[in-house]
Amino acid sequence: GDLYPLYWSEGDQVAVNGVASTALTASEAGSSVTAFSFGSELEYPYNVVYPAPAEGVTPATEGLQVVTFLAAQSYVEGTFCSGAAPMYGYATAPAEGDETHSIQLNHLAGVLRFAPIGEGVTLTSLTVQSENGSIAGNFDLDCTNGTLTAHDNATNQVTLSFGEGLKLGAEATPIYVAVPAGSYGTFVITLHTANDKMTVKFDSDAKPVNAGTVREFAPFTYAANEGDGE
Repeated sequence: GDLYPLYWSEGDQVAVNGVASTALTASEAGSSVTAFSFGSELEYPYNVVYPAPAEGVTPATEGLQVVTFLAAQSYVEGTFCSGAAPMYGYATAPAEGDETHSIQLNHLAGVLRFAPIGEGVTLTSLTVQSENGSIAGNFDLDCTNGTLTAHDNATNQVTLSFGEGLKLGAEATPIYVAVPAGSYGTFVITLHTANDKMTVKFDSDAKPVNAGTVREFAPFTYAANEGDGE
């Protein structure tokens, strides 16, 4: 229907209070349930982020966690790139007598869905560029309320690659790009082929990107309006 399922994948890790879990060693098709283990005992409150920050990422200031929005994403048919949509959770100590405390993971990203038509057209990449604000890189996160603060090295552009190329057809081909929820002024979308490119724009202030939702744009036909696709 209107729901897009989220599944755990090989290599996925979560982090609690800055401590990364073990990585999943296999992907189970259609599996939304898994278990993570940690090498040390964790203390409440739990600040949870997914995916776990990559090694080498500078830790956040005290009380905050680091999340990364991917500046380089890869095309995956029918969905968005694995690890491109960070999530977070928070839990205080359980009440006396309770042994466990459930944690709900909340969305930080929204997903843009484009549906180009173009028989005989092969896309090599797609870029999304924001007019105001960072949409990729490292961010400090307050897990108590989901507030994000971009690091100095964060960027306003995401590039989606299509590997050997994505062949369009007479029917619309859905393409998904994950970005932080919010309003960023004008978004500039550029679709590249080997020889030319097409640029379109939309106002994200009028149509903001909401967390945990897919912002669907009407199908459109590829028509080059700039040269040199590379």
